[in-house]
Amino acid sequence: MGDDSRHIARFLTEIVRLSRMQEHFPFLAEATAVVDGDVAIVVYREEAGGRLLGRCFHYPSLARGFDGSSPEIVADAIVVNDLADPSRPGAVHRYAWERALVATDEPVQWLSTPLSAGVTDAAPAISRHFLNPEREPPTRASEPPGDARAPRR
Repeated sequence: MGDDSRHIARFLTEIVRLSRMQEHFPFLAEATAVVDGDVAIVVYREEAGGRLLGRCFHYPSLARGFDGSSPEIVADAIVVNDLADPSRPGAVHRYAWERALVATDEPVQWLSTPLSAGVTDAAPAISRHFLNPEREPPTRASEPPGDARAPRR
């Protein structure tokens, strides 16, 4: 696993960790994934029972803007500036792979489209997948394609 892979995994792990600190960052991470090795997808709710929101980040491009900062610092900035308190509704696309990512039929409102990060409607290669453990586990029909799996505890 190269440095980029480790950095993107640390970035997403930190976003999930921060989502559990409700007093500081009131959002709930529902699912994260690494797609095609360099795109981070975060699906979250701004509050319990709120709408599902999605953001995509081409991590190498994002990290370059932070000039060598740790993935944890990048995640903190993204939470504060991009995830917390979204001010607009997102676009519903109903990508073919969306249900496998979030294990629900509820639509994701994309605040930044997967296409903008290079992810198409075709089933992406999901190499790391987190699904909020408070949710029901996915059924066989909705499990992510490829080598997607929940991280080990």
